Amino acid sequence: MKRLFFLCLIFTGCIAEKKQTHSTPEVPVMESSSEPKLSRREQITDLGKEITYTCNFGKIFSGAMLVYEFEFTNPLDEEIKAKNVIQSCGCASIKKPDGSDYAVGDTLTPGETAKIIVSVDTKKKHGNFNTVPMLIWDGKETDIKVNFIVQGIGVAPILSKPERLEFSDEDVRNKIEKEVFVTVMNPDVLMGSVFFDLSHSGFKIVDKKIDGKKIKLKIIASKSDNESMYSTLQFKAKVNEKLQNKINSEIVSGNVCYLTSVQKVDLEIKPSLIFVKTDEPVATLLVKKQGLDKNGIKDVYCDSLKSSWQVRSAGKNTVVLSVKLDVNDVQKENFDLYVKLKDGEEKKLSLFVR
Repeated sequence: MKRLFFLCLIFTGCIAEKKQTHSTPEVPVMESSSEPKLSRREQITDLGKEITYTCNFGKIFSGAMLVYEFEFTNPLDEEIKAKNVIQSCGCASIKKPDGSDYAVGDTLTPGETAKIIVSVDTKKKHGNFNTVPMLIWDGKETDIKVNFIVQGIGVAPILSKPERLEFSDEDVRNKIEKEVFVTVMNPDVLMGSVFFDLSHSGFKIVDKKIDGKKIKLKIIASKSDNESMYSTLQFKAKVNEKLQNKINSEIVSGNVCYLTSVQKVDLEIKPSLIFVKTDEPVATLLVKKQGLDKNGIKDVYCDSLKSSWQVRSAGKNTVVLSVKLDVNDVQKENFDLYVKLKDGEEKKLSLFVR
């Protein structure tokens, strides 16, 4: 029996099952309660043998990642090689069980069975959809074209997509309430209330108000010890009894949005003591501050030396600077070097010329 999984994407509803496993704390993988409908057709064409597998998932919630493991056995008495891999569209992929891609030149000996993982992202699949990734195998006498048709009916996601909610260090200290606004996009699917929960105990829902299809939640973040916190806002609701048989589930659940609490990072520059040689007067500085990017540096200058600077690289909250100094005819050995940010903050460093 093949294995079927629904991989829930952030902001989307997904079919839930009593038994759940988790690949990470934030992206649950849920096993479906029943197999999709699978059929196989084989025919001979002018180009060789053509085998078509059709996998119909039925009604699914748009946004679910459909993953199915097919098995294909080489029917010829000779080795065959992968001649072409056609993904069909950007929403589909064909991979091996270890996660690597099938590639031109991969081989199958006579009678050998390959496991082929076909994934289809249904984020843009609304209504009936039909996706056809394929593998074409090359034999000495004939080619084999294997089609993997993935079908289904995408229905609207349960909840709308709110923005990521971020708490600064000051928000955490002052217990500032942040609001999340969610709209029920597909109310006919649900029966009763929508329940919300948070994956990290450092966050807490302090208020919930419902106005028709709109839901407003107020959330606070508690103090985290020297580290940032990450959480997902999760929902769960019971499915309308009339639809339970159609979507093979009594419960729908999923992740609504991310929440983050970022500890404040003060301006830090390394090294704090800078040594340059007269024959190579170039200094490299690592500048770190919360929210800093490559455009955040206003100026780098020395109190009594001519200098020039440039940004060598930049990452999250980090900028690497290269500072060139004119040390010709210097009369002393130590100087003050200043790094000034566009937000007005400035830091003084000690510079020594040897």
